[in-house]
Amino acid sequence: MRNFIGSLFLLLSLPLAAHARSKPTGKIPDVAAFNNVRTYCIDTSELSGPEAYDVKGFIHRESRPKGLLTKLPWKLQPDCREGSPDAIAKISFHMLNKIGTVIGTPSNDELTPMDPYALRAYLQVFGGETQKLLYELEAAPLDNPEANPDPNKIPDQEPLPLLRRNAAYRAFWTMIGDLQITSKNGKN
Repeated sequence: MRNFIGSLFLLLSLPLAAHARSKPTGKIPDVAAFNNVRTYCIDTSELSGPEAYDVKGFIHRESRPKGLLTKLPWKLQPDCREGSPDAIAKISFHMLNKIGTVIGTPSNDELTPMDPYALRAYLQVFGGETQKLLYELEAAPLDNPEANPDPNKIPDQEPLPLLRRNAAYRAFWTMIGDLQITSKNGKN
């Protein structure tokens, strides 16, 4: 139930977040081509088995009514090999080492490890036939209040599938906001 309420809050705040910013977050080399997309697919062929499984689960869950992917004004095609979609979305995940120093302590020329890793999702959207890059974005996972219900407690490392789902969610959420900004700016 918390997950539903949290998702509902995020979906309701999406238009507000897009309205609050005037410039897209992601890189959009060809705004006109990006705004002209009507159909798309999400290609998982280059992902490892567990990553592909997590992304397919994300697609299944978020393409249901009121899911995040239904907020995208593009029609999702189930397979990239059929129907020649206008755009092909590719998502990949990369683990980064997180390091840092504590402010106010003497430096010992060594960086202190914080959490062992940080995950980032890279979302790229290519033209279906042209394979020209239309959109690119790097996204960190959304904070997950269910994994850490006590805000005073430092969270443990969340499970990797949850991090991937939350990073994919943020990437697509940001892209939807960017699409709203570019389509609004194109009408002005």
